[in-house]
Amino acid sequence: MSGRLPPAKTLLWWLCGVTACVGVIGALGRLIPVFGPHSGALISLLLFVSAVAAAHRYQLDNPEIGLTLERPRVWAVQALAWFVITAVPWTPLFLAWSGLMKTGGWTSAFTSPQEWINSFQREWAAFQFRLPDGFAGLALSQVLAVALPEELFYRGLVQGHLERCWPARRRLWGAPVGRALLATSAVFAAGHVISYMHPQQAGVFFPALLYGWLRARSGGVAAPVLVHAGHNLWAAVMWESVWR
Repeated sequence: MSGRLPPAKTLLWWLCGVTACVGVIGALGRLIPVFGPHSGALISLLLFVSAVAAAHRYQLDNPEIGLTLERPRVWAVQALAWFVITAVPWTPLFLAWSGLMKTGGWTSAFTSPQEWINSFQREWAAFQFRLPDGFAGLALSQVLAVALPEELFYRGLVQGHLERCWPARRRLWGAPVGRALLATSAVFAAGHVISYMHPQQAGVFFPALLYGWLRARSGGVAAPVLVHAGHNLWAAVMWESVWR
């Protein structure tokens, strides 16, 4: 370890400041129409610059913030496998949820399992696969302008540092897991809730656990970047196919 690391409390206070800035940018995007389309890009830029600045401030090497391409075949296979494992069960749930939202709104989500099954069957019967317009550009932007800045900041810098401050006492499928993984995932979810001002965004806590586990398992952010971007792209494809 070559860097001069701050205590965990210092990092968490600094993290609160970055999260507050994310909230301000998100609020400006909702209040000022001309600013709205650019708020996401500004948040990504903020996260990227914050990660790079912290790495420079504390003299962290690239591998210490997850920028490593060691064993590329291994993490590429892991990324593909975990994308499939998570996307397959999520897809029918999204179809069923979409059907319920179309018929009764949020209250209809609190219904019987049979209604969820019926909703899925209706949506599946009417399903037409569509790619969003400009899909190639969308894919590139999801990797470089969304997943990379977020993973570099949250999983690369924050989780990587917290793992050194709070060493994990347990391992799950070959990866150390502990307070660092939970704390980073919670902050990641909080940032989304504050940015979008919608409690539904708290649900990103659960995929964040996977991204964090991949970071710990592979030693870098390449695998979580690919899975993160894959999740966002598949969600965009499903939204286009179901709601338009």
